[in-house]
Formats: sequence, structure tokens, C-alpha cells
Amino acid sequence: MKKKLAAILTSLALACTITAALPATGVQAASVKLTDGTTVDGTPIAAWVADGSTATLLKLNSQAGAFDVVLDSKTDYGKTKYVVPGEVIVLDLYVGSDNLFHAAKIEQNTTNANVSGAVAVGTDIAKAAESAAAQTTATKPATTTTTTATTQNVSYATGTIGSKSENNLIYLNVTNQGTMQIKLDANTDMSNGKVALIGSTYKVGFYNGGDGYLHAASLYYLGDSSLANANGNAGTVVEDLYGTVKSADMNMMTISIQSDSDMKVKLDANTDTSGCRVLGAGFKIKFSVQGSVDGYLHATKITDTVTPTVTTTEGSMGDKGTIANPAETTYITGTPTADSTDDLMQISVNGQLMKVRLDSNTKYYHCSAIRPGYTHYLHVYVGTDGYMHAADVQPMDRYAGDGSKINTNSTATFTGKVQSNTVNDTLYLKDSTGSVMTIRLDTTCDCTGARILRDNREIVVRCGHGSDGYWHAMSIAKK
Repeated sequence: MKKKLAAILTSLALACTITAALPATGVQAASVKLTDGTTVDGTPIAAWVADGSTATLLKLNSQAGAFDVVLDSKTDYGKTKYVVPGEVIVLDLYVGSDNLFHAAKIEQNTTNANVSGAVAVGTDIAKAAESAAAQTTATKPATTTTTTATTQNVSYATGTIGSKSENNLIYLNVTNQGTMQIKLDANTDMSNGKVALIGSTYKVGFYNGGDGYLHAASLYYLGDSSLANANGNAGTVVEDLYGTVKSADMNMMTISIQSDSDMKVKLDANTDTSGCRVLGAGFKIKFSVQGSVDGYLHATKITDTVTPTVTTTEGSMGDKGTIANPAETTYITGTPTADSTDDLMQISVNGQLMKVRLDSNTKYYHCSAIRPGYTHYLHVYVGTDGYMHAADVQPMDRYAGDGSKINTNSTATFTGKVQSNTVNDTLYLKDSTGSVMTIRLDTTCDCTGARILRDNREIVVRCGHGSDGYWHAMSIAKK
């Protein structure tokens, strides 16, 4: 036994650490049977008994620092009947289901005598204490926002973030070790993983926080994705957006805004996640975004919150989104899809879908109607209804005419379906006879009744004859 004690003390001096998940260098974890017959992976450690120890809680000091170990009715006490402050004790350590250090077996203690200051220990004493504790209501330790961690008392475990995790507490599922509850606080270093993503793998540095919880000193993300580059962020920050996370990795979040709009938002090294340290599908968040040279919106800040109740009124062109400062807009480039409607444009931005509302405040430059499939420039902002709104829309090419060629005294009305060869400045309309008409589109055309020219959409077009020999649309409405 003296050889084992010497080996353990030497190992502790070299490793200068105590770990529940990974044994110290030179000290191998081994299966230890508890008195109730269950088997755990015990790590042998040696330390000095400190003042304040009781029959159910050992206070220990070692070269790795100070820590507490629970003694209970499952502990194999062997020949140990007394523990004395100042003596060296050797025991097998494991992490219990309460995420505290527990003694699996006491191998040896150097005094083990009923001398001054000695504390009696043993299975019967532990059972009596547990029975008395069961008669009272347990009080959950108060939340601790900050604790002091040093490299001497930090241990490490690798596992996946469990679904029960919340902003200040993670459930770390460690293979063959069970689940650990570890607090996140203001001192937790998350520079190598801005958020704890549900279901993702992390290496977590942890220590005994002294409040009944393990605390995270650091989180190191071991997943495949990486944070985006923040160097190209520019433009006005759009704040106070609310949504529900649909999916997330370390690079990108998909956020549902209200019920019919999704946003793709990148995380980067500058994202402030102090108010939302844990993230996963279904989480309700408040966030701010800023444009970037990579064409994506980047999150500048995320806060874990409850989405406010917002009353919205659906309707073509009538649902205005107002902002206090009209300059707070974000510039995007994308292609409207065929699923767009007159008051909700679905636009593909870098292959990712955004939904943007069109309302009576939206301005149209070099166009009046919007043809899906063609690239458009937009300035967007968040309205008071919580939706993204278009401040203005402009096609990239094929500008509409200015309307100067229209003879308003020579008009006609045609009904038909939009044809697939329609472009930004020319409408091809197939009437009931099968004839296809060519109708020029101008910026003066009133398209409030049918803004999106989808294939096969049936519309009514009032035209004026142009000096160029073409019919020009003066107004377009849905059939």
C-alpha cells in the first residue's frame, strides 16, 4: 500500500490536477464496486484532510487545489473509522449523478484514530445522516454568477450538449460517464465556441465552484463548422429582431421570423452571445444583424428571450411596416421566386430564402411589376410588426420604360395569362383565344392590384397605345 500511496502522490505532483472524467497522468481509472453492488470508474487520488470535514463531506487539500468529496452509504470505507484533519487519505473518486465528487472507496488514511478533532465515518453513520436529510426539504443552491477558476483545479471532459441545457446551465452527456450539469458564468471562456449548440460535441474545462455546482472554465467546440469572418461587416445594425431558431451550427443560424419568414444569419467572432450561451432548434431569441461583404446578414448580438406577441394584418399592399429611422436599412441582392405573392416576396439570396414584405410604402425604381427569376436589389428593414419589409426594389437590368410614349386617349383592356418569356420590361400575355400579346411595361404602370408576374397568373391589363407601335400597360390587376 505504501508503494501505491507513493505512486499516487508522485503522479499528483507531476500532473497537478484532479479529474473526474479523465484520470491524472500515471493514475489509471479502474472499476470500483460500491456497497450497493453498482460499479463505477474510480480514479485514485491522495490528499490531506482539511478542517471542516464531516461524516458526509470530506474537505480535502492537494497540490491540485482544494475540493470537496461526498461520503455516503455507497462508499466502501474498508478499515477506516475516523478521519483527522491534517492526515493523508487515499481514496477512489468518481462523479455522482448529482455532479459532485463522491468517494467510491477509502483505500487508506494515515491516522484513522479517535484523536482530538477526529470525525467518525462509516456506512451506518452515512445511512443515519441520509435518513435525517430525507425528512427535510432540500434547498437548491443559489445561482452563482462568478467564481474563481485556476488552471490548478480545472478538469476536462468531452461530451455532447444535452437538450435540457439552458442559458446558464449545460447538461454534458459524456460517453460511458453519464450526464454532468455544469454552470456557465461570466468567467467561462467561450472564445473557441461562441455558443453551446444542442447536440454538438465540446471539450469542457470544469471545476468545483463551491456553490454545489461544477462550473465551466472553458468550452472548446469540436464540430465541423467554424465561425464566419467578421472583417467585412459594414452598414447600419438592425436591432430588436425576434424569432425562433429552426437550425444552427457554429457558422449559420436559420431563424423563423413570425410564421412565414425565415432568415439565414451568420455567427462570427464578434457576435455578442453573453445573453445566449446555449442555442438549439426551438430556442426563442432576440437578435441584431448587420450586413457584410460576403452577402449575408451577420448577428451582432443574441439574447435568450421570449418572442413578444405581435398582431399582424395580412393583406395586399396594406400592411405597412414603419421604423423610427428610415436610414436603418440593409442592402441585399437576390432573385424573387415563383412562390412570391403581391405582399410577400420570397427572394433567394446566395441560394438561401428570405421572405420580405411589400407594402404601400415600398418604392419601385426602374420597374413597376416584379418578374420572378430576375435579380433585384432591395433595401430591407424590420417593421413594427416584426417582419422584414422592402423599403425599395430595383431590377438589375431590363429597366422598364418611363411611360412617355403612351397615348392615354387610345386605350384597351386585355385579360390573359402571364407567359414564361415575360421579362422586366415586357409582358407576354396569352388571351382566351390562344393569341399572345406583347405589352410594354413602364414605371408609370399601376401594379398595386397585381405586383408579381408569375407564370400562368391570370391578370387584367389596361393598356394605352404607344408611339412605338406597342401596347403599354397602364394598370395591372388580378383576375
